[in-house]
Amino acid sequence: MTYQVFARKWRPKSFSDLVGQEPIKLALSHSLKTGHIHHAYLFCGTRGVGKTTLGRLLAKCLNCEEGVTAEPCGVCGVCTSIDAGHFIDLIEVDAASKTRVEDTRELLDNVQYAPTQGRYKIYLIDEVHMLSTHSFNALLKTLEEPPEHVKFILATTDPEKIPATILSRCLKFVLRPIPEPLIVGQLIKILEQENIAFEKTALPPIAVAAQGSMRDALSLLEQAVLVGEGVLGNKEVEQLLGWVAPQIIHAILQAIIQQDATLVRREVAHLIEIGADFTQVLDRLLEAFYHISLLQNLLRAQVDISSELDIDLELKPFAEKLSLEEAQLFYQIGLVGKQELMYAPSQRIGFEMTLLRLLAFYPSSPNIIAVDSLNSINTVEAGVQAPTAPIRQQTKPNNTPAVPQIQQVPADINTSNLSWPTIVPKLPLVGFTKMLANNCELTHFGEADMTFTLDKSQQVCLTPERQKTLQEAISAYFNKSIKIKIVLGQVSKTPMQLDTHHKQVRSEEAMKAIQNDPLVQNLVQTFGAEVESVTVLDSENNQTG
Repeated sequence: MTYQVFARKWRPKSFSDLVGQEPIKLALSHSLKTGHIHHAYLFCGTRGVGKTTLGRLLAKCLNCEEGVTAEPCGVCGVCTSIDAGHFIDLIEVDAASKTRVEDTRELLDNVQYAPTQGRYKIYLIDEVHMLSTHSFNALLKTLEEPPEHVKFILATTDPEKIPATILSRCLKFVLRPIPEPLIVGQLIKILEQENIAFEKTALPPIAVAAQGSMRDALSLLEQAVLVGEGVLGNKEVEQLLGWVAPQIIHAILQAIIQQDATLVRREVAHLIEIGADFTQVLDRLLEAFYHISLLQNLLRAQVDISSELDIDLELKPFAEKLSLEEAQLFYQIGLVGKQELMYAPSQRIGFEMTLLRLLAFYPSSPNIIAVDSLNSINTVEAGVQAPTAPIRQQTKPNNTPAVPQIQQVPADINTSNLSWPTIVPKLPLVGFTKMLANNCELTHFGEADMTFTLDKSQQVCLTPERQKTLQEAISAYFNKSIKIKIVLGQVSKTPMQLDTHHKQVRSEEAMKAIQNDPLVQNLVQTFGAEVESVTVLDSENNQTG
């Protein structure tokens, strides 16, 4: 017997065999049982979800020798002919190759003739959106009022390209992508029927790669079985899809938690060895952080997670080791890393840099980074003492310059009228650190701590190193150890805002003074002159001595 591929061999032969599409199966079954049969059906959906299969099943239901039924016998001459693909009254047309109006007219010339073998003559037009405008016009009248013995079944992956006049004459059904659990269940059923040994953990990656298409899933399954020489295992799926086993993802997570850069490099080398797709691996990591966050919230709410569906319980140990903030931060870094993969010199470099970034910004390290509910950096706290972790010590130069001598204030100074804008110019700050200070607004000043709000638009200025430098300068200014905290928010009285307002006021006053000057007024009246702008020079920068 000639070999049949899985996609053809396991094509559904009844509504009960069709995976998914429950609402559509119910609607068609009810219409067949009650005799409310439409003259034109339109099945829409992506590839491999059952459009053509539904059309053939409907043809069987209408022409079964036992009568119109929702459950065709499958053994009569009509049913077996349709299953074999040579039933004379089922005319299948590929609109992608029959786009000309001449083809459509030739097809419709035979509509008037009665069926030869069956009860109805069925026209199954696949990819109907590929027909030309003239072809649609030729089809329009016949589609609206076909003979009693004719039924039209149209299938398309792009219903937007079908004219509204055609759509309005059809009973439209939208087939949804098949859920992954249903695909996995069907694959298990097929493997058991085919007596093929398999590992269940190898099936979910195939379902994911199929993207809702049962035909794609069967094709991938067949390829994986051929690679495994009649056996389906994780190794075969890894080779075929570039998929990685959960153990590798868990090893990467463990390396991140342990902050072990050597172990991270080792796992990346292993991924290169098995030919993994780094984009897919990063997606798997993001999914892991998603499941970890779910587990953390369920544990926090004291919910019985064993009863929850679609949660990877094997990640529970990682959920207990990470905090809520850490899981959210890692997910955010992973998303950014995925966006940057296309710009990296290679996918490997982009992926590895993302993992190294996860190590560098691990929240439990001396430089703590927390995230708010929007997953954006909200606070950065740095201690006055030098960092103790080896990875931090390597990034610090050994010859850090001493902080210049500055004017100090007594430790017992009255801070009730403390003015941050007057302090900033006295601090020995330069570059981005000075910009950071100028865009902060002092919101709290305690005995040994200060809290600032940073303008969100200046978030780029905020780094652990710059905050540490600012903290040291403030401590030296007040002659005592002060810890600072910087949060993001709305500001209104930063040194930068006050300076901008002051300059604007001076500019407006200067403009009025110039416009009221008799000489300027004489020039305006005599020559039609106009004062376009006024520049006020900073007296501090223009002293001659």
